[in-house]
Amino acid sequence: MGVSRLLEGLLRQAAPELTVNSAGIDIDEDDRGLDEDARQALIEVGARCDGDPLQLTASLADRADVVVIVGDIDATDYVAPDCETERWTFDDPAVRGIHGKARYVDIREQMLGRIHDLARRLAAGE
Repeated sequence: MGVSRLLEGLLRQAAPELTVNSAGIDIDEDDRGLDEDARQALIEVGARCDGDPLQLTASLADRADVVVIVGDIDATDYVAPDCETERWTFDDPAVRGIHGKARYVDIREQMLGRIHDLARRLAAGE
């Protein structure tokens, strides 16, 4: 677990007044915590993401003001059509052979602008 949890930690840092959850569509019960490389990329900017990943359910999605779908996953079985969603894609550094902490730092930097924009919009009730 890494990219969505990384974004969770960054959004929590950008908007501590919001309730932010990261959830996946196929969570393994044995999958705990946060990828260590993603955790280190968060620590560099003073952010954190604690706890275990959540399984995305329709009920969880229905409670959200917006569901951010990261990458090209198909979440249609988990998110109702009338639920507000945004799809965030990014240039995955792994395609260029960049892995580990450097991969998460690259993704973090790609996503910071979107994270701050979302935090601003949610705080303004947009």
